[in-house]
Amino acid sequence: KNISVGGSGGGGLNVNGFRFGGDDTRTSSLPKAEISPAGDFLVDGKTVEIDAAQRELLLAHRANIISIAEAGITIGIQGAQLGAEAAKGAIASALSGQSADFEKRMEAEGAKIEAEADKLCDNLPPLLASQQALAAALPAFQPYATMDATDVEDCRKDTVVHRDDAAAEADAAAESASN
Repeated sequence: KNISVGGSGGGGLNVNGFRFGGDDTRTSSLPKAEISPAGDFLVDGKTVEIDAAQRELLLAHRANIISIAEAGITIGIQGAQLGAEAAKGAIASALSGQSADFEKRMEAEGAKIEAEADKLCDNLPPLLASQQALAAALPAFQPYATMDATDVEDCRKDTVVHRDDAAAEADAAAESASN
């Protein structure tokens, strides 16, 4: 299946609500652009003429997009499972009086999801590099290259679990006491 890389309102990459590479408006005025499984670059459904080196760059960029999407799918599945377990477990823990154990287990599961989100962020530098290399080698791709270094920097900020100050202070105190 072809992978959209922008145009017609599809600018950037959106994985589970995290947006990389600009907002939809940056490429919305452009025709839709896609990369095929064979490494063809299509603009408005028409194949752009490319050479072997450009095809290699297109395939590398496509592989990077797929790795981000796979990480996003993993996060989504884990989040759904955690939600179902939380709903089930909340009732059971309230009835059994073991809500503290349940809360600890849910926090541990949440930390696993945050670790998966960090893996997604780890995939952004190669995606940015492949996008930049592709934009430099294939002029027709340049208008679709909307991701920049701030997307990479912002990713970890966006994946941090935001908790109230008391919980953060307690964690910081516990961490400094253990060191």
